[in-house]
Amino acid sequence: IRDDINFFTNSFEIMKKNLNDYIKALDLLAKRLSEKNASLLVVAPIPRHPVYRSETCTTQWFRPEFSIFSGCKKTSRSFLDKERKYIFQALKKLENNASNIYIYDPFELFCDLEYCYVNNKDMILYHDNNHLSHEGIQYMYPHFTDFLKSRKILEK
Repeated sequence: IRDDINFFTNSFEIMKKNLNDYIKALDLLAKRLSEKNASLLVVAPIPRHPVYRSETCTTQWFRPEFSIFSGCKKTSRSFLDKERKYIFQALKKLENNASNIYIYDPFELFCDLEYCYVNNKDMILYHDNNHLSHEGIQYMYPHFTDFLKSRKILEK
Protein backbone atom coordinates (compact mmCIF):
# COMPACT_ATOMS: atom_id res chain seq x y z
CA ILE A 1 0.00 0.00 0.00
CA ARG A 2 2.86 2.38 0.77
CA ASP A 3 4.08 2.12 -2.85
CA ASP A 4 0.59 3.04 -4.08
CA ILE A 5 0.55 6.12 -1.85
CA ASN A 6 3.93 7.17 -3.20
CA PHE A 7 2.73 6.61 -6.76
CA PHE A 8 -0.30 8.88 -6.31
CA THR A 9 1.69 11.51 -4.40
CA ASN A 10 4.32 11.52 -7.13
CA SER A 11 1.62 11.72 -9.82
CA PHE A 12 0.14 14.78 -8.15
CA GLU A 13 3.57 16.40 -7.84
CA ILE A 14 4.27 15.68 -11.51
CA MET A 15 0.90 17.18 -12.48
CA LYS A 16 1.65 20.33 -10.42
CA LYS A 17 5.08 20.70 -12.04
CA ASN A 18 3.63 20.22 -15.53
CA LEU A 19 0.90 22.76 -14.78
CA ASN A 20 3.46 25.26 -13.46
CA ASP A 21 5.58 24.78 -16.59
CA TYR A 22 2.50 25.25 -18.78
CA ILE A 23 1.46 28.44 -16.97
CA LYS A 24 5.02 29.84 -17.20
CA ALA A 25 5.10 29.09 -20.93
CA LEU A 26 1.72 30.80 -21.45
CA ASP A 27 2.90 33.80 -19.46
CA LEU A 28 6.07 34.07 -21.52
CA LEU A 29 4.11 33.74 -24.76
CA ALA A 30 1.64 36.41 -23.61
CA LYS A 31 4.53 38.80 -22.84
CA ARG A 32 6.01 38.25 -26.30
CA LEU A 33 2.61 38.78 -27.89
CA SER A 34 2.10 41.95 -25.87
CA GLU A 35 5.23 43.41 -27.48
CA LYS A 36 3.46 42.91 -30.82
CA ASN A 37 0.18 44.32 -29.47
CA ALA A 38 -1.40 40.87 -29.74
CA SER A 39 -3.41 38.73 -27.33
CA LEU A 40 -3.50 35.10 -26.29
CA LEU A 41 -6.72 33.10 -26.16
CA VAL A 42 -6.61 29.89 -24.10
CA VAL A 43 -9.41 27.34 -24.00
CA ALA A 44 -9.88 25.87 -20.52
CA PRO A 45 -10.28 22.10 -20.29
CA ILE A 46 -13.59 20.72 -21.49
CA PRO A 47 -15.23 17.95 -19.47
CA ARG A 48 -13.62 14.59 -20.12
CA HIS A 49 -15.46 11.30 -19.92
CA PRO A 50 -13.14 8.50 -18.74
CA VAL A 51 -15.61 5.70 -19.57
CA TYR A 52 -16.78 6.95 -22.97
CA ARG A 53 -15.65 5.02 -26.04
CA SER A 54 -17.69 5.61 -29.18
CA GLU A 55 -17.19 2.02 -30.29
CA THR A 56 -18.83 0.64 -27.11
CA CYS A 57 -21.10 3.50 -26.02
CA THR A 58 -23.25 4.03 -29.09
CA THR A 59 -26.42 2.26 -30.11
CA GLN A 60 -25.98 -0.41 -32.78
CA TRP A 61 -28.30 -3.10 -34.12
CA PHE A 62 -26.60 -5.55 -31.74
CA ARG A 63 -26.33 -3.02 -28.86
CA PRO A 64 -29.72 -1.48 -28.02
CA GLU A 65 -29.91 1.75 -26.00
CA PHE A 66 -31.04 0.02 -22.79
CA SER A 67 -27.88 -2.12 -22.72
CA ILE A 68 -25.42 0.79 -22.78
CA PHE A 69 -23.74 1.54 -19.45
CA SER A 70 -25.05 4.85 -18.04
CA GLY A 71 -21.47 6.05 -17.43
CA CYS A 72 -21.00 6.13 -21.18
CA LYS A 73 -23.30 9.12 -21.56
CA LYS A 74 -22.41 11.25 -18.53
CA THR A 75 -19.77 11.89 -15.89
CA SER A 76 -20.24 13.22 -12.38
CA ARG A 77 -19.84 16.98 -12.31
CA SER A 78 -18.33 16.94 -8.81
CA PHE A 79 -15.62 14.51 -10.01
CA LEU A 80 -14.80 16.75 -12.98
CA ASP A 81 -14.88 19.94 -10.89
CA LYS A 82 -12.28 18.45 -8.54
CA GLU A 83 -10.19 17.20 -11.44
CA ARG A 84 -9.91 20.57 -13.16
CA LYS A 85 -9.90 22.83 -10.10
CA TYR A 86 -6.13 23.47 -10.03
CA ILE A 87 -5.87 23.96 -13.76
CA PHE A 88 -8.73 26.42 -13.92
CA GLN A 89 -7.52 28.39 -10.88
CA ALA A 90 -4.06 28.72 -12.42
CA LEU A 91 -5.52 29.85 -15.75
CA LYS A 92 -7.78 32.45 -14.10
CA LYS A 93 -4.88 33.79 -12.04
CA LEU A 94 -2.86 34.13 -15.24
CA GLU A 95 -5.75 35.92 -16.96
CA ASN A 96 -6.15 38.32 -14.01
CA ASN A 97 -2.44 39.20 -14.08
CA ALA A 98 -2.16 39.94 -17.80
CA SER A 99 -4.26 42.28 -19.90
CA ASN A 100 -3.75 40.33 -23.11
CA ILE A 101 -4.76 36.83 -21.96
CA TYR A 102 -8.31 35.59 -22.34
CA ILE A 103 -9.50 32.27 -20.89
CA TYR A 104 -12.47 30.75 -22.65
CA ASP A 105 -14.23 28.17 -20.48
CA PRO A 106 -16.86 26.07 -22.29
CA PHE A 107 -17.33 23.72 -19.30
CA GLU A 108 -20.83 24.95 -18.33
CA LEU A 109 -22.05 24.36 -21.87
CA PHE A 110 -21.67 20.60 -21.44
CA CYS A 111 -22.87 20.26 -17.83
CA ASP A 112 -25.79 20.74 -15.52
CA LEU A 113 -25.52 20.81 -11.72
CA GLU A 114 -25.02 17.02 -11.42
CA TYR A 115 -23.48 15.72 -14.64
CA CYS A 116 -21.50 16.59 -17.74
CA TYR A 117 -22.82 14.92 -20.88
CA VAL A 118 -21.38 13.25 -23.95
CA ASN A 119 -24.41 14.12 -26.03
CA ASN A 120 -27.06 16.80 -26.40
CA LYS A 121 -30.35 15.19 -27.34
CA ASP A 122 -29.49 13.02 -30.37
CA MET A 123 -26.20 14.76 -31.16
CA ILE A 124 -22.98 13.09 -29.92
CA LEU A 125 -20.63 15.89 -28.87
CA TYR A 126 -17.47 13.83 -28.32
CA HIS A 127 -15.21 11.93 -30.69
CA ASP A 128 -13.57 10.11 -27.79
CA ASN A 129 -13.29 10.58 -24.03
CA ASN A 130 -11.79 14.09 -24.19
CA HIS A 131 -12.01 15.40 -27.76
CA LEU A 132 -15.04 17.07 -29.28
CA SER A 133 -16.62 15.71 -32.41
CA HIS A 134 -17.45 17.97 -35.36
CA GLU A 135 -20.97 18.24 -33.91
CA GLY A 136 -19.50 19.17 -30.52
CA ILE A 137 -17.51 21.98 -32.09
CA GLN A 138 -20.60 23.22 -33.93
CA TYR A 139 -22.53 23.06 -30.65
CA MET A 140 -19.88 25.16 -28.91
CA TYR A 141 -19.44 27.69 -31.75
CA PRO A 142 -22.25 30.17 -30.86
CA HIS A 143 -21.10 30.27 -27.23
CA PHE A 144 -17.50 30.80 -28.36
CA THR A 145 -18.39 33.67 -30.70
CA ASP A 146 -20.46 35.29 -27.92
CA PHE A 147 -17.38 35.07 -25.69
CA LEU A 148 -15.22 36.71 -28.37
CA LYS A 149 -17.77 39.49 -28.86
CA SER A 150 -18.14 40.10 -25.11
CA ARG A 151 -14.36 40.60 -24.83
CA LYS A 152 -14.37 42.79 -27.95
CA ILE A 153 -12.06 40.36 -29.73
CA LEU A 154 -14.63 39.87 -32.47
CA GLU A 155 -16.85 42.62 -33.78
CA LYS A 156 -20.59 42.20 -33.40
